[in-house]
Amino acid sequence: MELAKKRPAIGQALSSLRVISANARKRSLYEAREKGERDQRAREHAAEARGRNETLLTLVKNMHESGFTIDKIEQVTKLSKADINEMTRRF
Repeated sequence: MELAKKRPAIGQALSSLRVISANARKRSLYEAREKGERDQRAREHAAEARGRNETLLTLVKNMHESGFTIDKIEQVTKLSKADINEMTRRF
């Protein structure tokens, strides 16, 4: 409790936690809100990963079409030859 006195935000969080814990409905709403926020972060993370993959695919495609060797593409992108070969089969 000493920390709660020194840091008002912690005191407020503890107070909220006590209220939420004491009331099943509020706890359920809190848990649903937390789940929604986690799900949103997961969707954002997945979208970012798709964007990175699409960008990398475009880079490999452009390098391949410009005449770069698989070895050079591997060196620049740090991808494995197997991954590069898989990507180049798509186009």
